[in-house]
Amino acid sequence: MHGVKIKTCKIIKTKDHNGGSNGNIIEIINILEPFLKKTPKIEQAYITTCDPGQHKGLHVHQKKEDRFCVIKGKAKIGLYTPGQLEFIELNDEKHQVIIIPPGIGHGIKCLGNEPCWILNCPSKAYDENNTDQVEIKMEW
Repeated sequence: MHGVKIKTCKIIKTKDHNGGSNGNIIEIINILEPFLKKTPKIEQAYITTCDPGQHKGLHVHQKKEDRFCVIKGKAKIGLYTPGQLEFIELNDEKHQVIIIPPGIGHGIKCLGNEPCWILNCPSKAYDENNTDQVEIKMEW
């Protein structure tokens, strides 16, 4: 969908003091990456969870850019503009970030038998009194 970006996370192997492998750093967002330099700053980072078979959304923000990365489980991300509905599957093995600009409707559906956990690093902090969120009434 126009304006939506998908980025594969950089995986950096880490080593213990003897030089043996002891895991990874999975770089989700690095503002020094060329295509991220022009994106709005991050004002908040949080994890949202979704239970198996359930969904959150669809909704649209007029001012906020969302940046989702599935850190546990598997999710289908619905992307909506009038007349167009697309889906992208993300999971904790793909290590990808989807960047959703303002004006693109979006929602999350948990796939699989376990809850999915999604890290979001939005450009605007969540404000209960001004959510910048308009629900989209449609089945998906």
